[in-house]
Amino acid sequence: MLKDKNYGLGNQNPPDLFLVEIYFVANGSTIENAHVFVNQYQAKNWRNNMNIIIKNWKILAWQWIYYNSIHI
Repeated sequence: MLKDKNYGLGNQNPPDLFLVEIYFVANGSTIENAHVFVNQYQAKNWRNNMNIIIKNWKILAWQWIYYNSIHI
């Protein structure tokens, strides 16, 4: 049993790569796209464009997947 009940909910920073991969595949994207997403935000130290720490990577991931699906 997991000790942290919040594990995998999206509020870990940085997120576990495996969880990001699962999220992307489950939402119709690819593992490769998950890696691009993680690399992009690792380069920014998991901060947004206003230099604020990202609190929930799943929100960004959903936006990333949506944006990439309409611009293919």
